[in-house]
Formats: sequence, C-alpha cells, structure tokens
Amino acid sequence: MGLLSSLFGKNRDPLEAGMENEKAAMFQSMGATAAQARSQAREFVADARRHVLQQGLDKQPPNLGDTYLHREQSDPKLQASLKALRDEGVTSDDIRWWFNLSALERTILQKQDELCRGALFLGMVEQGATPEDAAAAVWTAHAKFGGPEECKGESDDRPIPIQLKRRIIEYTERFYTDPDELQRRVKNASSFNALVRSEIRSGNL
Repeated sequence: MGLLSSLFGKNRDPLEAGMENEKAAMFQSMGATAAQARSQAREFVADARRHVLQQGLDKQPPNLGDTYLHREQSDPKLQASLKALRDEGVTSDDIRWWFNLSALERTILQKQDELCRGALFLGMVEQGATPEDAAAAVWTAHAKFGGPEECKGESDDRPIPIQLKRRIIEYTERFYTDPDELQRRVKNASSFNALVRSEIRSGNL
C-alpha cells in the first residue's frame, strides 16, 4: 500500500479529490507541467492531511462554527474567545464560515498562504533583495494572520484573525478588472494588514 493509500484509504474522499484537482490547477498556472502539477498537488494535500492527523483535528465534529455560535451565550470561556475575534472585526458569518470548514480545508488554506508567501520571498531574494526587504515586501502583498494574543495591540500592522480570510479574498477579487487601484491602496498603507483594518473601519471590507 502506498503513502497516499495509507493516508486516504483506497476510496478517496470526494472533497479531498476535489481539493487535489484544484491545487493541481494552481500549480499548473504557476508554470508546472500537468504531470508535475498533479504530483505536487497530491503531496500538498497529503502533507495537509498528515498535519490534521498529527494534531488530532480529524476528531473535530462537523459544522463547528454553528456549534460555537449556539453555545456562545451559555459558555463564558467561549464567549470571551469569540469576543476577542469580534474585537478584531470578525463577524458571526466569519466565525460560521471558518469553523464550518473541515479541518483539512482550513489546513490547506493556511498552507496555501504559506506557499504563496514563501514563493514571493524566495523570488525576491533570488532577484537580489535582502531578506529584510523581501520580508517587508511579503507583508505588503499578503495578510499576516495570527492567533488572538498576536492580534492584540495598537499597531494596524499586527496580525489579523484567519477568520477574515474569506472577506479578504472577496475584497481583492473586486479589483480583478482594476489591479492598479488595489496596488495604489496597498502602497498607501504600511502593510496589507493595515489596509485590511482601514477598509474594515470604512465599511469596505
């Protein structure tokens, strides 16, 4: 039995197979051949699956977001945790969306962010940028996510909750026909996170 068979079983889960297809298309759009993209996608999903199993996240019940919102008023500890998210601009819809995703879906979204940030960083260093300048460019172009403790503070550059990710994607998609406008807004902010916070305050995100 091969690695993928041992991880996924003989009958692949349709969701996992769909995510593999999606990531194969992503890798191919980045310049990989169809065969390379398929191989990379399989390993990408397998790596995410390993993380889920190692962390015991596969034991989480489905529709966790609905459960959290239902229990919020009767569970003081959970209420405090969700309030910390709400203080950073997270809404009930954001909570429901993020935690209703499967653990594998959440892990893949996070690993995809890591992949994109890493590719930009390495690409800039290869072009002659210092690691410090490359890191600064990464956080100008990409959101920096973090846990509730990391999100506390006064600086708009501090990490933002991962639960905002869907709204950030929807926000950037508005500029597909006018990417220069998005770049203008990014350049006028000290970081992508600062732009996100500014747009939330303005009601644009």
